[in-house]
Amino acid sequence: MSKKKTTAADKFANLPVEEVLLDVDEDKRFCPECGTALKYIDREFVRQEIEIIRPSAKIIKYLVLTIKCCHLVLYL
Repeated sequence: MSKKKTTAADKFANLPVEEVLLDVDEDKRFCPECGTALKYIDREFVRQEIEIIRPSAKIIKYLVLTIKCCHLVLYL
């Protein structure tokens, strides 16, 4: 019988996860068309890192926030 190969997802499944939200600069949170405040509508996965500081490790997920106005949708 052959052994099942261990995947990266299996290896790191029990690590704690920290989410880092990348936000839009405060001065850019207004619509360039009408000047109204933009609203947060979603967040999008950007990348993932594994931080190892012995004797522990954690997964860091970076997410970008999406903002919207009635005129357009902006990404960070």
